This record gives sequence, structure tokens and C-alpha cells, in this order.
Amino acid sequence: MRFPVCAAKTRSIRTIHIFKLDWEIQYKIVEIEKSDFEKASRLVQKHPLRAYDAIQLACALKVPSATFLSADNRLIDIAQAEGLNVGNPNTHP
Repeated sequence: MRFPVCAAKTRSIRTIHIFKLDWEIQYKIVEIEKSDFEKASRLVQKHPLRAYDAIQLACALKVPSATFLSADNRLIDIAQAEGLNVGNPNTHP
């Protein structure tokens, strides 16, 4: 293996390792339950949401202390209206 390829592979492995550490520490996996679909249905009636966005938001509402991340400004506004802390990865340096 040539040096540039070897260096790139090492960087890739290191990046994956860092991501996995961040994932375990900073993110919470929330299982989708039947009640989440019911909540999503209510959210769609209240806000102009696509189905997948409504499900994502319904699940996020189960963890109100978390920060809801999205690059979709409309979805961010709705999440904020529902009382969630929000963040947009496009606005962070």
C-alpha cells in the first residue's frame, strides 16, 4: 500500500472511532412506538409537516432535554414551537 492511501485509511479509521465515541456519549437512540405514530398524526394536523419529519419530531418530544438537530429551518421552527431546544448544523462553525 502506498503512503497516501495508508494515511487516508488511518484517518478514516480514526474518524470512525471518534464518531462512534461521540455517538455513544452525545446521542440517544429512541425506539419508535405506536404512540409515536399517533403523536405524529396530531403534529401533522397542527403543523405543515411531512410524514417522516412528523415521526422524527414525535420521537424527539419523548426526550425534551435533548437538542433537536436539523438543517431544515421550517422543521426547526416547528420543533421550537413544540418546546424543544434546537440546533442547526449549518449555522455552527
